[in-house]
Amino acid sequence: AEAVLHYLGARPDVDINSERSQCNETEPCTVLNCPFQFYRNNPKLRCLAIEELVSDVSNVIPEYQESHFQEFFLNFAIPGAETYPATVNNVQFLQPTVSALSQPNEIVKPCSKSGCKGNETCTCTNILDVIHNNTVQFVFMNMGKRQTSHTISMHGHSFYVLKMGFANYNETTGEYISQNEDIKCEGNATEDEAFCNKPSWTNPEWRNGNVSGLNLVDPPQKDTVVVPYGGYVVLRIKADNPGFWMIKSNSLPESLNGMAVLMNESFSYLPDVPKNFPTCRNFEGIDPDVLWTTPEPVTTTPIPTTTEPPTCVTSGDCHRHTWNNDNCLHKWECINGICHCNSST
Repeated sequence: AEAVLHYLGARPDVDINSERSQCNETEPCTVLNCPFQFYRNNPKLRCLAIEELVSDVSNVIPEYQESHFQEFFLNFAIPGAETYPATVNNVQFLQPTVSALSQPNEIVKPCSKSGCKGNETCTCTNILDVIHNNTVQFVFMNMGKRQTSHTISMHGHSFYVLKMGFANYNETTGEYISQNEDIKCEGNATEDEAFCNKPSWTNPEWRNGNVSGLNLVDPPQKDTVVVPYGGYVVLRIKADNPGFWMIKSNSLPESLNGMAVLMNESFSYLPDVPKNFPTCRNFEGIDPDVLWTTPEPVTTTPIPTTTEPPTCVTSGDCHRHTWNNDNCLHKWECINGICHCNSST
């Protein structure tokens, strides 16, 4: 892929099509946003993680406030090597058949009624309830058997990236060793098992927003972030944008296969649904004979056919008639109410 970067202070005389820098061990090239800490056996490349970037804009980072703080651990993973679907916390997202914003009471299979438990995957509409004006901390995780990174986006917000935790690698060869130990799964599950249920911080002192190593001064803001395999990303937002917002994988196959969750933010602050607002549902329960009934034939006025230039109001009228205009290889124009072939264009 190619991209053009625009930034303040760039030299105007630099050719944007210049050749790639020559990377060597003395002056390695920097690779932004690696899904791992370093390239194995390649000292010519140096990884720069998103968490290492700093914002040059002064922002107020949402702080921990007692009774006004929520934390969600979301594990974006494909639990099994081959057979399991793409999930968030072992839940394959079921798209609602109605508009969640205007018909929330008609969501037929919310996860609160799914009965999902134990080491199994469920298919339901997974909804996170976020309280208005709370500081909300997300821990995007990637724990499971499928060793691949996931690119996750959040609609409705630009979140602060406060910290990234990577898996454990062999510092010499770069080989993957094990998942990051900052996260504890229920029953101390490991990647040898299919699921990471009810994750939490291994160190209980990290609860209530007290995670070690958070950048609460000048973290970058993004709406999409790469979650490294075996690792995690800590994000924060201020719940001040009422709505139903998707948090999902940016990989189309993963997203369609269920790697998504719906954030229900500040529901009581949503405006009332307008009177006579259209409803939207699927076709379940509708008599198929009605759906496939042949509609009554529609009678239309035939387009006039003539060898005489038709009258017109605008030049567009000249192209709406099937008259003998095939010989005009130029632009038709409406002049004094008659279509003319403008041979000068």
